[in-house]
Amino acid sequence: MFQFGVEHHYESDESGSSSLELEYGSDFTDSGLLESIKKGAKRLFLKKVMKIELEEGPRGMALIIENVNFVRFSQRTGSWANTSKMRRLLADIEYTVIYKRNLSAQGMMDAVQSFARRPEHEEAQRVTI
Repeated sequence: MFQFGVEHHYESDESGSSSLELEYGSDFTDSGLLESIKKGAKRLFLKKVMKIELEEGPRGMALIIENVNFVRFSQRTGSWANTSKMRRLLADIEYTVIYKRNLSAQGMMDAVQSFARRPEHEEAQRVTI
């Protein structure tokens, strides 16, 4: 971990969620250094870890279908956590995310067919279902 005179403090806001607060001895935030580091780290992660080239234009499109309620099976509780993380990850790497929930078998077929007909696919680099 880098230590450029940075102190890390965890604080809670009114909602009770924790956030990392950085306090700098000099005025790094005004010079844009922190934003440059964040962007560089994101580009490195995408290129080296995710093997995604950072070309201009839409990165990709994703269709996520989250089924929680089933006719013959018990409810799949907690799936929202996985879905939420996946949606955030895809949005962070600049995917267009289409999200559907609790679809029947026919509803899933219709959603996939509708997704496949979207004109944005012509410009997208990747598609994920």
